[in-house]
Amino acid sequence: MLVNKMPPTSAKPLISVVIVVWNAKEYIATCLRSLEEVCTDSRLETIVVDNASSDGAPDLIAREFPWVKLIRNPDNYGFAKANNMGIRESVGDYICLVNSDVKFTSNCFEPMLRYMQDHADIGLLGPISKTGDGIAARSTMRLPTIRNSFIRALGLDVAFGRLQILRSQLMTDFDHTTTRDVEVLNGWFWMVPRKALERVGLLDERFFIYGEDVDWCLRFHEAGMRIVFFAGAEAIHYGGASSAAAPKRFSIEMLRATWQYFCKHHTLMQRVGLFITGVLNVGIRAAGYGLGSIFTRDRKAERVQKFQRSTACLIWLLQNSVLLRGDFQESRSVEKQNGQNNPASVEPMALRNFLKNGIALCKRCLKLLVSLSYYCGQWLRRRWQQMKGKKVPGTCVVLYYHSVGPGERANFARQMTMLSHLAKPTRADRTGQFENGVHHAAVSFHDAFESVCDNALPEMAERGIPSTLFVPSGYVGRHPGWDMEVGHRDCQEVVIGVDRLRSLNTELVSIGSHTVTHPDMTSLSEEAATAELRKSRIDLEAILGRPVALFAFPYGRHNESLVRWCKEAGYQRVFTIQPKLAFSEAGEFVTGSCAVSPTDWPLEFKLKLLGAYQWLYQLQKGRRNNGSSSH
Repeated sequence: MLVNKMPPTSAKPLISVVIVVWNAKEYIATCLRSLEEVCTDSRLETIVVDNASSDGAPDLIAREFPWVKLIRNPDNYGFAKANNMGIRESVGDYICLVNSDVKFTSNCFEPMLRYMQDHADIGLLGPISKTGDGIAARSTMRLPTIRNSFIRALGLDVAFGRLQILRSQLMTDFDHTTTRDVEVLNGWFWMVPRKALERVGLLDERFFIYGEDVDWCLRFHEAGMRIVFFAGAEAIHYGGASSAAAPKRFSIEMLRATWQYFCKHHTLMQRVGLFITGVLNVGIRAAGYGLGSIFTRDRKAERVQKFQRSTACLIWLLQNSVLLRGDFQESRSVEKQNGQNNPASVEPMALRNFLKNGIALCKRCLKLLVSLSYYCGQWLRRRWQQMKGKKVPGTCVVLYYHSVGPGERANFARQMTMLSHLAKPTRADRTGQFENGVHHAAVSFHDAFESVCDNALPEMAERGIPSTLFVPSGYVGRHPGWDMEVGHRDCQEVVIGVDRLRSLNTELVSIGSHTVTHPDMTSLSEEAATAELRKSRIDLEAILGRPVALFAFPYGRHNESLVRWCKEAGYQRVFTIQPKLAFSEAGEFVTGSCAVSPTDWPLEFKLKLLGAYQWLYQLQKGRRNNGSSSH
C-alpha cells in the first residue's frame, strides 16, 4: 500500500489530494486503487471526505485503504464544504481536488506539478478528461452570461457553432487536446498552489453542489491569476457518480447553482434575462423530448427520462421565480419550510406562485415608472419656482427598514452613501424649520432587530447618519412572536437585548416605542390599546433611564382614536407607513414614512429617498376622500 512506500521520516507532503465521496462506493474504490498503482511518490497525501454515504463507502475505505486520511461527516454537507474540510486538513504546497469517479491511468501529478512550478502566474490547472473509451471529453467552459445562455437555450451554438459570435458557453468549439488559458475549468480535477488558495480563499460553501467551480474560477480571474487547461496530463472521468442515483434532483441542483451564481455576481436585469433564457431552455427541451418520446421509438426510455428532468426543472423555475429578487438563500429556506424538498412534487402550486411573483414584480416596476415620472414633474416644478425667484421650502422623507442581514450589509452601505450625497441626514425626533431648498432624510428601523445593530448601525456611524429604533418592549432579547407569513425572512431574527439597548450611542441613535406585543392596534379595545401604548413607553424608559417620545404603529395601521390615545399616553410624535413627506407642517404629530429594504434596486431606493413615492399617499388620500363623499 502507498503508506508503506512512504519514507520512515515524517516528510511534509508536496501534494495533497482531496476527494469528496457520496454514495459512490465502486467509483471511489476504483479511484483509490488506480492512485495506489500509478503514484509511488511519498510526497503525496490523500484525504477522502465522506458526506454521510449510506452504501458502505467509508467502511470500505477504512478497511482497504488505511493509508488514506478519512473524514466521516454525519450529514451530507455538500461538495464545496466537504472539499474545504479536506483542504483545511491538508499540508501540501499544492492541492488537488479530485472527483470520486476519476481513474488514474498514469502519474499525472508530476507533469502538472512541473508545469505549475514553471508558470507561477497560474492559479488553477486541469488535465484532459478522458471517457472510459479514451476519448477527450469537454471539461472547460466560458463564464455564463445572458448572451451565451440565450445562445445555448435556442441551440444556436449547435446550428451555427462555427460562427465566433455564436460561441457556446460549453466551449464545443474547443477540441480539448491543446494547452490553453480558459475561463472555467469544471471541478472534476483541479491543481491549485496553496499560495494562490490563500489569496483567493476557499470554495463558497453556499453552493451545495455545482456552481462552486464557476464561482471559484471567476474569483481567480479577479485576483489576476490564470486558469489553464493542460494537455500534458490526463485521467479518466466517468462522470455522474453521485448524480446517477437521483438525476432529476441533480438537474435541479445544477439549475439552482446557476441561479445562485447570478444572484451573487449579477444585477436584477441580468437575473431577469437569465430567468427568461432558463424558461426557454428547459421549456424547449421538455417539448422536444416530449414530442420525441411520442413520435419516435428510438431511445424512447431515455427521452422520457430527459422529458421528466426538463419538466421538473421548468416547474422549479416557475415555483422559484421569487429568486428574481436576488435573495437566493432566503428562497431556498422558504422552500424547505414549505416541505418542497422534492421540486417535482410542486406542480399544483407552480403556476399560482409564478403568477403571484410575476404580478408582484410587475407592480414593483409600475410603481418605479410612475415614481420616476412624478419625480421629473416635481423637479421641473421646483426649477420653475426658482427661476421665478420663489423660495423652495426644504423637504424631508423618513425611511424605515426592518432587518439588515449580513449578506445585505454591502447593499445597505451603498444606500447610506447615496443618502449622504443626495440628502442631509437628520433625526426622526427633530424640531424646527428646514433650510430652504435642502432635502433631508431620517432613517428608522421598525422592530429593532439585532441584525440592524450588527450590520446597519456601524455603517451609519461611519457616515455620521442618525437613526431611530422602534422597539417592541415585550420581545426585548427574544425572537419575534407576532404574526408573520410562514417562512418570512424575519422569523429567525432576535429583538435587541437590554444591555445592547443601553450601550447604543445616544448622539446617533434614538429609541421609540413599537408597543409591547406588536399587535394590530386597530383591532384592540381602548383599554387594551392604551395599555400597549403606556406600558411600552414605561418599560423602555426604565431600561434607558431617559424619556421615550416617539412611537410607530405596528403594520402602520391606525385611526383617529389611536392617534388621540397616543397623545394622551405622552408621545410627542407618531409614525405611520404612508410614504408622504415628513415634518411638512408646523407641530406635526402624525408623520409618514417610506418602506425601504437593502434589496431595493438602486434607482428604486433613490426615488424613495427623494420622496418620489409620495404619490402613493396622495392616491390613497384621494380614494378616501372620494369614498367619504359618496356616503
